[in-house]
Amino acid sequence: MDTPVDRRVLFHVGWPKTATTSLQRQLRVYPNLAGKPFSRDGGDHAVAVIHNLSTATDWSSEALEDLLQRSWHDTSLPVVLSDEGLIAMPQRVWFEGLVSPEERALRLSQTSWNGHVLMTMREPVSHLRSTWMHWIREGFTLDYEDFLNRVTKDRAEGTGTFAVAALVEKYGSLFGSRNVIVADYEAYIAQPSRFWRQLSLVMNVGRFADLHTGDLPRLNSMQLGPLRAELALNSTFQWYRDSFGGRGSVRLRRFVNRNVSTRFTSRHDKYFARYESIETGLAAAIALEMDAVKKWTTRIGT
Repeated sequence: MDTPVDRRVLFHVGWPKTATTSLQRQLRVYPNLAGKPFSRDGGDHAVAVIHNLSTATDWSSEALEDLLQRSWHDTSLPVVLSDEGLIAMPQRVWFEGLVSPEERALRLSQTSWNGHVLMTMREPVSHLRSTWMHWIREGFTLDYEDFLNRVTKDRAEGTGTFAVAALVEKYGSLFGSRNVIVADYEAYIAQPSRFWRQLSLVMNVGRFADLHTGDLPRLNSMQLGPLRAELALNSTFQWYRDSFGGRGSVRLRRFVNRNVSTRFTSRHDKYFARYESIETGLAAAIALEMDAVKKWTTRIGT
């Protein structure tokens, strides 16, 4: 009589600006990887599954089951699905039709596979600033105070990138608290080998692939660029797009912003100092939630 096979899957739910792309580069050489941005065995089907996980259209658990099954070649190893689309992005920023973060977690839990969830948490002040700068480079025109107020509002509604407790608690209730794996961004940057060794033990695999850590020094230094210049450029391009339309202006704006950002690397401490009271209070509240969820989840990298 054949022994039942333990079908395992690791869902890497990547908060923006928490080394998600770096982790995906490492997972890229892992034998069983399905999902965007790396096609491998998932291909376009994986992209479609991620989209349907995030939206209210055409969802079926059978699609996720099929993706996992087709990506599974070595029964001794879990399938890894890593994508920023698994996180709860603010609905008003990206596109209409996103389901709630709780619904997204519920959909992932509907697979019959033995699921684990991996999340990386970052020190709140640097995370807030880095996320805001990412938004600026993508063309949004809100200043830092508006961004902080928006994060506060999203957290009150249990949505958005910084609604930590609501999302982690939901995953814990669906997958079991010990199957939710929380890693510290700073610990991962400082000791990546330790992180992967501990993750291998938690997932009960021999070892993960050889480490590729060339981008970690870049992640550890926050290059902020000329904030006022970028905000002014974004406003100009927004006016141009609203007045004349066309996607060419979007591509041009991104090109200019990214090239400007790479030429100037001042830290702009004076700029952030004026928002210190709002930032400190918000970061303290997020830190309290992070400390609370870390007590009942599986921690690695520390």
